[in-house]
Amino acid sequence: MWSRKILLAFVIIPSIFVGLAGTVYATTGCNAVGWDEPHGLIGCDLYYPAVSWLYKEKIASGDGDSGKFHAERHINRAEFTKIVLLANGIADPSPCKSDPFPDVPKDAWFARYVCAAKDRGIISGFPDGTFKPDIDVNFPNGSKILVKTFSLPTQPKTEFNDEQYWYLSYMKALREKHVTAPSIWRYDQLLTRGEMAEMIYRLKTGKTSFEVFPEEADLSGLGMGYNTSLSLEFLMGVTFEGPDEPYIFAPSERIIKNYSTKRSLQLQGYAFSHVTYEENCPEMLGGWSPDVCTPLWQDWRLEFYKSKESPATIQKYLQNDTHDGELYFGGRKALCTWEGVEGEGEWYCIVDLGKEGSFIAVDVATNTQSDQAAYPNRLPLEKGNAFYARIRKSMKFVE
Repeated sequence: MWSRKILLAFVIIPSIFVGLAGTVYATTGCNAVGWDEPHGLIGCDLYYPAVSWLYKEKIASGDGDSGKFHAERHINRAEFTKIVLLANGIADPSPCKSDPFPDVPKDAWFARYVCAAKDRGIISGFPDGTFKPDIDVNFPNGSKILVKTFSLPTQPKTEFNDEQYWYLSYMKALREKHVTAPSIWRYDQLLTRGEMAEMIYRLKTGKTSFEVFPEEADLSGLGMGYNTSLSLEFLMGVTFEGPDEPYIFAPSERIIKNYSTKRSLQLQGYAFSHVTYEENCPEMLGGWSPDVCTPLWQDWRLEFYKSKESPATIQKYLQNDTHDGELYFGGRKALCTWEGVEGEGEWYCIVDLGKEGSFIAVDVATNTQSDQAAYPNRLPLEKGNAFYARIRKSMKFVE
């Protein structure tokens, strides 16, 4: 297989950059100028500029002796707290006078930052009195630490922002400032190191990772993020003509659960999505609840996966055991199944790849047929459908 560095010389895709005042972002292609071997090949990460900025400002120094940042990895509470405080200028807090929490000895490498955060009211620990420094940070806890550290204003509690939904005001504060990293799809999502870097970068600079080198004309065609052709052709065995509107392209994972059979299948692949800085809270039977909301509005999302399982085996994991239609991907017929209720759900289209298993396309259905006058930043339904049709028509499976 060719080296990834050589591939970069051949594949550079134009991109669209929009500032914090905008609501949608594009990321296609790979920043060859930022191809950074010492930092773990983060040049093709969605948030490379933010990570690079953290290094430049000496806020981050990499993972252990390797010096690699590993933007794709999750980050634990101890690391997150230290980096966020460093980013806000708390570089050398005083040593702890005593253990700040039962599970945080005062002489631990991160204890000074935990003590500083506790003294400032940024953290308070869990109901059992512990801090749990080794567990990964999820979006709710990360939101609270960011909002309190950077003193972002929050609105009074709503009827749903009670003890159970304590995190809503913090998430709203980040969303209203367009700080939320656009790859955060769920409220309970674990944060990656790259997403942390992006949100800190936005808070400190007022820019996004998609505003890169704007003053250098020779770099204007470079996109940010995982390289579309590299990821899809060399890792998934497909090529196609992508969308020509702003979108996010990033790794994706999906767990298919059949609650009747108790079977589940984990899929890993890539997704295109169009993101706006609005909260998505569809109405449910019996009333509205934050449990069904998403931090940002993805009004268009396509996911692509490759599995070693056969189409028949994958079908057994789905709730619906009948095919509702068929579509063609690169001339190959795919059997499609609708999974969902009341117009909310996903279309699963499965292409038989023979001995190689299956190719799965998931079209996540959201309400994109909105009033464009009221929601000018949302992608019209007909545009999303046109993109999908073009992808299917232009798709080629690498032999």
